[in-house]
Amino acid sequence: MRRTLVSIIVPVYKAEKYIHRCIDSLLAQTYKNIEVVLVDDGSPDNCGAICDEYSSKDNRIKVIHQKNGGVSAARNTGIAHSRGEWIAFVDADDKVKNDYIEKLITKDSDWIIGGYRDTNNNYCQLKEDSYSGTDRLVHYFQEHQKYLFTNTIWGKLYSSSIINKYKIKFNSCLRFSEDLIFNLHYLLYCNAISLSCTTNYIYTADRCMEEK
Repeated sequence: MRRTLVSIIVPVYKAEKYIHRCIDSLLAQTYKNIEVVLVDDGSPDNCGAICDEYSSKDNRIKVIHQKNGGVSAARNTGIAHSRGEWIAFVDADDKVKNDYIEKLITKDSDWIIGGYRDTNNNYCQLKEDSYSGTDRLVHYFQEHQKYLFTNTIWGKLYSSSIINKYKIKFNSCLRFSEDLIFNLHYLLYCNAISLSCTTNYIYTADRCMEEK
């Protein structure tokens, strides 16, 4: 597969304790053709300045500062400023292994879905599989909708052409389940899904960040 650009969107709010770890893990990716879109959602701590410092040292980093609107609004801003053919979402208090993008992008699909682990060393590992065509996509939803990974947007690659063509956005009025609704909207326009057994997204358990 040719080295397509991958945009990694990170909404940033009150994440000063974690932000260095998160950004460092993204810049350490073995897959080098990335852009990291940091959306400072009016964070009252030093996150904005930290993001700007990283941007001054690495031209793969783009920083957008905006008035606080919540995580969904921040992700929508990130989408609007992304140039990649693929989009990944990472939370500012999480991190990824250095081959996170490399492992996912080996799949050829409209939606590439991996597992994850948390900082307490609990794993969600998926079985390698693929779904193509309307009937198979229905089967995907029936088989997996009860599991947590279907409700999240991290651990996945999204086609930016699908997102942009069908104007898929996060509902910034919602305070919960916005990821699931985004995923269901995206699923409507998929023709193929690939599951990867990778668990290279590392979710911070017992996080204490606030959205707004």
